[in-house]
Amino acid sequence: MRATRSRTLFVLSGRFASVCLFLVLGLAIAIESRQLTQTVQEPDAQPLASGSSMVLPASAIRTASAHAHPGWPPTATRLHDSPPAWKPGFQWHYRWSDPRGSGTYIRAITDEENLDGMPHYVMQTGNRSIYWSKSDLSWLMEQVNGEVEIQAAPAYRKFVWPMAPGKTWVARYHWVHPGEGRAEERFRRHRIVGVESVQVPAGTYQATHVVVTDSTGKKVNEYWYAPEARWLVKERIYLSQGVRERELIYTSLWPRASAS
Repeated sequence: MRATRSRTLFVLSGRFASVCLFLVLGLAIAIESRQLTQTVQEPDAQPLASGSSMVLPASAIRTASAHAHPGWPPTATRLHDSPPAWKPGFQWHYRWSDPRGSGTYIRAITDEENLDGMPHYVMQTGNRSIYWSKSDLSWLMEQVNGEVEIQAAPAYRKFVWPMAPGKTWVARYHWVHPGEGRAEERFRRHRIVGVESVQVPAGTYQATHVVVTDSTGKKVNEYWYAPEARWLVKERIYLSQGVRERELIYTSLWPRASAS
């Protein structure tokens, strides 16, 4: 009888231990699942909506584009082959500095317009609208509050595609300021120095370096165009009071969501 009772207690103890072990394992799984759910629901893990105004560093945009939108943004057959395709909603954030001060500004593609039958991008910065030809990114004019402030006649060819190292070209145009009744003839010689690795706050880019000189051979401008950023990542403008430098801080290459 005593042996039977011992066996019975042993069996009950074993079952009780099994039940306790099962409960402990279940509790551990529940806690782990709850932590995982909380992690997934953190704000930083939420996907970006199309057309979001949020601005990300260039490295983050590259990663998001590659995984979330295969094939977007579209790329040329080879880098520097053709002008970039801009979409309303694209943004570039810059910082600038010169001997007189420093600051930041944003340039954003807001619209497309036909001028004299030619399609143009409208780039907005504050109350200023800048018009670039879609075919080759020639600069046409700038408007402030809808009124023409400065313009080029003919349009200024800042780029000649494909942008190959060693390439040179000359742009002759009249720089016109209608409001002040001023106009001057400008001569700009461009030379592509090469493709360089350029580090700016937005990241490191492979960029085409262009040097611009006037009719006397004096350097007036140089800029670095990066296909990955779809625009300039760095620029120097040589002014009478010194050099003004601009560098890309952030870029957002998400098209604006179309109105339903």
